[in-house]
Amino acid sequence: MDTSRIKPLSRLIPGQKAAVIKIENEGQSQKRVLDLGLIEGVRVESVLTGPFGDPSAYDIHGALIALRKEESSKIIVEILE
Repeated sequence: MDTSRIKPLSRLIPGQKAAVIKIENEGQSQKRVLDLGLIEGVRVESVLTGPFGDPSAYDIHGALIALRKEESSKIIVEILE
């Protein structure tokens, strides 16, 4: 695994695609991201970022999901080429 391609989901720029490798959220936040389909191995694409950098929208299984930086910074992904 190339560690230079590992980063929090919150650091993706629009158009970048990645695969989830670890979920560090806990409690209700973890339940929410799992309910949204963010599980290890799932592919995610950053679609857009809010005007002040929060929230950001991500394409997950064809659905557009908005996450605040507080949640997305605890989801670790590997950038796909």
